[in-house]
Amino acid sequence: MKRCPLTGCMTTTNRLPQHLQKAHKLQRASPKYNKAVSMANVISRDNPHIFLRMKQESERYQGPDFEDALSVGGDGEEVEMAEGNTSVRSDDQEADTTEASCDSASQASGNIDIKGDDVSKTMSAFRDWLLSPDGGKKDRRTAKKHVSQLHKVLSVVGKGVLLSSLLDTKRIRDTFLQRYAAERYHAATIKSYLLSLQHYCSFLLADQPSGVVFDKEHVLRLREKLKRWSASYNRENNRRRWEKMEEDRNALMTPDKICAFERSQAAREAIILLSQLCGT
Repeated sequence: MKRCPLTGCMTTTNRLPQHLQKAHKLQRASPKYNKAVSMANVISRDNPHIFLRMKQESERYQGPDFEDALSVGGDGEEVEMAEGNTSVRSDDQEADTTEASCDSASQASGNIDIKGDDVSKTMSAFRDWLLSPDGGKKDRRTAKKHVSQLHKVLSVVGKGVLLSSLLDTKRIRDTFLQRYAAERYHAATIKSYLLSLQHYCSFLLADQPSGVVFDKEHVLRLREKLKRWSASYNRENNRRRWEKMEEDRNALMTPDKICAFERSQAAREAIILLSQLCGT
Protein backbone atom coordinates (compact mmCIF):
# COMPACT_ATOMS: atom_id res chain seq x y z
CA MET A 1 0.00 0.00 0.00
CA LYS A 2 1.23 3.48 -0.87
CA ARG A 3 -0.06 6.82 0.32
CA CYS A 4 -0.57 9.57 -2.24
CA PRO A 5 2.16 12.20 -1.61
CA LEU A 6 0.16 15.18 -2.89
CA THR A 7 -0.71 17.75 -0.25
CA GLY A 8 -4.26 17.40 1.05
CA CYS A 9 -4.77 13.89 -0.39
CA MET A 10 -4.62 11.08 2.16
CA THR A 11 -5.53 8.25 -0.22
CA THR A 12 -3.80 4.92 0.37
CA THR A 13 -3.82 2.58 -2.60
CA ASN A 14 -2.07 -0.30 -4.31
CA ARG A 15 -2.55 1.41 -7.69
CA LEU A 16 -0.89 4.78 -7.21
CA PRO A 17 -0.16 5.45 -10.95
CA GLN A 18 -3.85 5.10 -11.84
CA HIS A 19 -4.79 7.29 -8.86
CA LEU A 20 -2.39 10.07 -9.93
CA GLN A 21 -3.72 10.03 -13.50
CA LYS A 22 -7.46 9.89 -12.68
CA ALA A 23 -7.76 11.84 -9.42
CA HIS A 24 -5.03 14.45 -9.99
CA LYS A 25 -4.95 14.55 -13.84
CA LEU A 26 -1.17 14.03 -14.02
CA GLN A 27 0.29 12.74 -17.28
CA ARG A 28 2.72 9.82 -17.12
CA ALA A 29 5.37 11.77 -19.01
CA SER A 30 5.20 14.85 -16.77
CA PRO A 31 7.93 15.64 -14.18
CA LYS A 32 5.24 16.11 -11.54
CA TYR A 33 3.97 12.57 -12.11
CA ASN A 34 7.48 11.10 -11.87
CA LYS A 35 8.17 13.12 -8.74
CA ALA A 36 4.97 11.92 -7.11
CA VAL A 37 5.85 8.30 -7.87
CA SER A 38 9.34 8.73 -6.42
CA MET A 39 7.91 10.34 -3.30
CA ALA A 40 5.50 7.44 -2.89
CA ASN A 41 8.40 4.99 -3.05
CA VAL A 42 9.99 6.76 -0.12
CA ILE A 43 6.88 6.75 2.06
CA SER A 44 6.21 3.10 1.31
CA ARG A 45 9.12 2.14 3.57
CA ASP A 46 8.59 0.83 7.08
CA ASN A 47 9.25 4.14 8.85
CA PRO A 48 5.77 5.65 9.34
CA HIS A 49 7.08 9.21 9.82
CA ILE A 50 9.15 9.66 6.67
CA PHE A 51 6.28 11.28 4.77
CA LEU A 52 5.69 13.75 7.62
CA ARG A 53 9.31 14.87 7.71
CA MET A 54 9.52 15.00 3.93
CA LYS A 55 6.37 17.13 3.78
CA GLN A 56 7.76 19.54 6.38
CA GLU A 57 11.03 19.91 4.49
CA SER A 58 9.15 20.51 1.24
CA GLU A 59 6.88 23.14 2.80
CA ARG A 60 9.80 24.91 4.48
CA TYR A 61 11.73 25.36 1.25
CA GLN A 62 9.03 25.43 -1.42
CA GLY A 63 5.74 26.33 0.27
CA PRO A 64 2.69 24.21 1.01
CA ASP A 65 1.35 24.06 -2.54
CA PHE A 66 1.88 20.63 -4.05
CA GLU A 67 2.38 22.24 -7.47
CA ASP A 68 5.58 23.80 -6.16
CA ALA A 69 6.53 20.72 -4.18
CA LEU A 70 6.47 18.68 -7.36
CA SER A 71 8.18 21.24 -9.59
CA VAL A 72 11.55 20.75 -11.25
CA GLY A 73 14.72 22.73 -10.55
CA GLY A 74 15.81 25.65 -12.67
CA ASP A 75 18.51 23.61 -14.39
CA GLY A 76 15.97 21.03 -15.58
CA GLU A 77 16.81 18.42 -12.94
CA GLU A 78 14.24 17.31 -10.42
CA VAL A 79 14.57 18.62 -6.90
CA GLU A 80 15.77 15.81 -4.65
CA MET A 81 13.72 15.01 -1.55
CA ALA A 82 15.85 14.60 1.56
CA GLU A 83 14.98 11.74 3.89
CA GLY A 84 16.96 13.16 6.78
CA ASN A 85 15.53 15.73 9.14
CA THR A 86 17.81 18.24 10.77
CA SER A 87 15.37 18.80 13.62
CA VAL A 88 14.41 15.36 14.99
CA ARG A 89 11.22 15.46 17.00
CA SER A 90 9.84 13.00 19.53
CA ASP A 91 7.40 10.26 18.51
CA ASP A 92 4.62 11.93 20.50
CA GLN A 93 5.06 15.21 18.63
CA GLU A 94 5.11 13.41 15.27
CA ALA A 95 1.99 11.44 16.18
CA ASP A 96 0.15 14.63 17.16
CA THR A 97 1.14 16.33 13.92
CA THR A 98 0.12 13.30 11.86
CA GLU A 99 -3.28 13.24 13.54
CA ALA A 100 -3.75 16.98 12.96
CA SER A 101 -2.75 16.56 9.31
CA CYS A 102 -5.33 13.79 8.86
CA ASP A 103 -8.02 15.93 10.50
CA SER A 104 -7.16 18.87 8.25
CA ALA A 105 -7.24 16.72 5.12
CA SER A 106 -10.57 15.17 6.17
CA GLN A 107 -12.02 18.63 6.76
CA ALA A 108 -10.85 19.85 3.33
CA SER A 109 -12.34 16.77 1.69
CA GLY A 110 -15.59 17.37 3.54
CA ASN A 111 -15.71 20.96 2.31
CA ILE A 112 -15.30 19.79 -1.29
CA ASP A 113 -18.09 17.24 -0.82
CA ILE A 114 -20.38 19.94 0.60
CA LYS A 115 -19.62 22.28 -2.29
CA GLY A 116 -20.28 19.44 -4.74
CA ASP A 117 -23.63 18.77 -3.10
CA ASP A 118 -24.52 22.48 -3.33
CA VAL A 119 -23.65 22.50 -7.05
CA SER A 120 -25.76 19.40 -7.73
CA LYS A 121 -28.76 20.75 -5.82
CA THR A 122 -28.49 24.20 -7.37
CA MET A 123 -28.21 22.84 -10.91
CA SER A 124 -31.21 20.57 -10.37
CA ALA A 125 -33.22 23.50 -9.02
CA PHE A 126 -32.09 25.62 -12.00
CA ARG A 127 -33.27 22.93 -14.44
CA ASP A 128 -36.64 22.65 -12.69
CA TRP A 129 -37.00 26.46 -12.79
CA LEU A 130 -36.34 26.51 -16.55
CA LEU A 131 -39.09 23.94 -17.03
CA SER A 132 -41.52 25.95 -14.88
CA PRO A 133 -43.63 28.95 -15.96
CA ASP A 134 -41.20 31.27 -14.14
CA GLY A 135 -38.41 30.03 -16.38
CA GLY A 136 -40.45 30.26 -19.57
CA LYS A 137 -41.45 26.56 -19.68
CA LYS A 138 -38.45 25.59 -21.75
CA ASP A 139 -38.50 22.14 -23.31
CA ARG A 140 -36.33 19.52 -21.62
CA ARG A 141 -33.68 19.59 -24.32
CA THR A 142 -33.23 23.36 -24.00
CA ALA A 143 -33.20 23.20 -20.19
CA LYS A 144 -30.58 20.45 -20.31
CA LYS A 145 -28.45 22.55 -22.69
CA HIS A 146 -28.53 25.58 -20.37
CA VAL A 147 -27.59 23.46 -17.34
CA SER A 148 -24.76 21.82 -19.30
CA GLN A 149 -23.43 25.20 -20.43
CA LEU A 150 -23.59 26.52 -16.88
CA HIS A 151 -21.60 23.49 -15.73
CA LYS A 152 -18.99 24.25 -18.39
CA VAL A 153 -18.63 27.88 -17.28
CA LEU A 154 -18.36 26.72 -13.66
CA SER A 155 -15.62 24.24 -14.55
CA VAL A 156 -13.62 27.01 -16.23
CA VAL A 157 -14.03 29.83 -13.70
CA GLY A 158 -14.74 27.94 -10.47
CA LYS A 159 -13.10 24.50 -10.78
CA GLY A 160 -16.54 22.95 -10.95
CA VAL A 161 -17.49 23.58 -7.30
CA LEU A 162 -17.24 27.31 -6.55
CA LEU A 163 -20.75 28.60 -7.24
CA SER A 164 -19.81 32.17 -6.32
CA SER A 165 -17.55 32.27 -9.40
CA LEU A 166 -20.67 32.28 -11.61
CA LEU A 167 -21.35 35.77 -10.23
CA ASP A 168 -17.76 36.98 -10.55
CA THR A 169 -17.84 39.53 -13.39
CA LYS A 170 -14.07 39.61 -13.84
CA ARG A 171 -13.69 35.83 -14.00
CA ILE A 172 -16.51 35.45 -16.50
CA ARG A 173 -15.12 38.21 -18.72
CA ASP A 174 -11.39 37.52 -18.50
CA THR A 175 -11.15 33.79 -17.82
CA PHE A 176 -14.14 32.41 -19.72
CA LEU A 177 -14.92 34.86 -22.52
CA GLN A 178 -11.50 36.22 -23.47
CA ARG A 179 -9.28 33.20 -22.74
CA TYR A 180 -11.44 30.12 -23.06
CA ALA A 181 -14.45 30.80 -25.29
CA ALA A 182 -12.67 33.14 -27.73
CA GLU A 183 -10.34 30.31 -28.77
CA ARG A 184 -12.99 27.60 -29.06
CA TYR A 185 -16.41 28.95 -30.02
CA HIS A 186 -18.10 31.02 -32.69
CA ALA A 187 -20.04 34.13 -31.69
CA ALA A 188 -23.40 32.33 -31.73
CA THR A 189 -22.18 29.74 -29.24
CA ILE A 190 -20.73 32.40 -26.96
CA LYS A 191 -24.06 34.25 -27.03
CA SER A 192 -25.76 30.99 -26.03
CA TYR A 193 -23.46 30.64 -23.01
CA LEU A 194 -24.15 34.23 -22.00
CA LEU A 195 -27.88 33.55 -22.27
CA SER A 196 -27.49 30.59 -19.90
CA LEU A 197 -25.78 32.89 -17.40
CA GLN A 198 -28.61 35.44 -17.79
CA HIS A 199 -31.15 32.71 -17.04
CA TYR A 200 -29.11 31.71 -13.99
CA CYS A 201 -29.23 35.28 -12.68
CA SER A 202 -33.00 35.36 -13.19
CA PHE A 203 -33.28 32.01 -11.39
CA LEU A 204 -31.35 33.34 -8.37
CA LEU A 205 -33.53 36.44 -8.17
CA ALA A 206 -36.75 34.47 -8.49
CA ASP A 207 -36.11 31.38 -6.34
CA GLN A 208 -33.25 32.50 -4.05
CA PRO A 209 -31.82 28.95 -3.62
CA SER A 210 -30.34 28.19 -0.20
CA GLY A 211 -27.02 26.89 -1.58
CA VAL A 212 -26.02 30.24 -3.11
CA VAL A 213 -25.13 33.41 -1.22
CA PHE A 214 -25.54 36.53 -3.36
CA ASP A 215 -26.37 40.22 -3.32
CA LYS A 216 -29.52 41.10 -5.23
CA GLU A 217 -28.20 44.39 -6.61
CA HIS A 218 -25.00 42.74 -7.82
CA VAL A 219 -26.95 40.01 -9.63
CA LEU A 220 -29.15 42.62 -11.31
CA ARG A 221 -26.08 44.55 -12.51
CA LEU A 222 -24.42 41.34 -13.72
CA ARG A 223 -27.51 40.32 -15.71
CA GLU A 224 -27.56 43.69 -17.48
CA LYS A 225 -23.85 43.42 -18.20
CA LEU A 226 -24.31 39.93 -19.65
CA LYS A 227 -26.95 41.34 -22.02
CA ARG A 228 -24.53 44.05 -23.20
CA TRP A 229 -21.77 41.51 -23.71
CA SER A 230 -24.10 39.34 -25.73
CA ALA A 231 -25.09 42.30 -27.92
CA SER A 232 -21.42 43.04 -28.59
CA TYR A 233 -21.18 39.71 -30.47
CA ASN A 234 -24.05 40.57 -32.84
CA ARG A 235 -21.83 41.93 -35.63
CA GLU A 236 -19.52 38.93 -35.53
CA ASN A 237 -22.49 36.59 -35.38
CA ASN A 238 -24.13 38.25 -38.42
CA ARG A 239 -20.90 38.04 -40.38
CA ARG A 240 -20.54 34.36 -39.57
CA ARG A 241 -24.18 33.73 -40.59
CA TRP A 242 -23.61 35.38 -43.98
CA GLU A 243 -20.43 33.38 -44.46
CA LYS A 244 -22.33 30.17 -43.71
CA MET A 245 -25.09 31.14 -46.16
CA GLU A 246 -22.47 31.79 -48.83
CA GLU A 247 -20.87 28.42 -48.18
CA ASP A 248 -24.26 26.71 -48.48
CA ARG A 249 -25.04 28.61 -51.70
CA ASN A 250 -21.74 27.56 -53.24
CA ALA A 251 -22.49 23.97 -52.30
CA LEU A 252 -25.80 23.97 -54.21
CA MET A 253 -26.05 22.10 -57.49
CA THR A 254 -26.06 24.35 -60.58
CA PRO A 255 -26.85 23.51 -64.23
CA ASP A 256 -23.14 23.74 -65.04
CA LYS A 257 -22.31 21.25 -62.29
CA ILE A 258 -25.02 18.88 -63.56
CA CYS A 259 -23.71 19.07 -67.12
CA ALA A 260 -20.17 18.45 -65.94
CA PHE A 261 -21.31 15.44 -63.98
CA GLU A 262 -23.23 13.98 -66.96
CA ARG A 263 -20.07 14.17 -69.07
CA SER A 264 -17.87 12.66 -66.37
CA GLN A 265 -16.43 9.17 -66.56
CA ALA A 266 -18.23 8.16 -63.37
CA ALA A 267 -21.63 9.03 -64.86
CA ARG A 268 -20.93 7.09 -68.08
CA GLU A 269 -19.85 4.03 -66.13
CA ALA A 270 -22.98 4.28 -63.98
CA ILE A 271 -25.19 4.42 -67.10
CA ILE A 272 -23.44 1.37 -68.59
CA LEU A 273 -23.84 -0.56 -65.33
CA LEU A 274 -27.55 0.28 -65.09
CA SER A 275 -28.06 -0.81 -68.72
CA GLN A 276 -26.40 -4.14 -67.99
CA LEU A 277 -28.51 -4.68 -64.89
CA CYS A 278 -31.70 -3.89 -66.79
CA GLY A 279 -30.70 -6.24 -69.62
CA THR A 280 -30.91 -3.61 -72.33
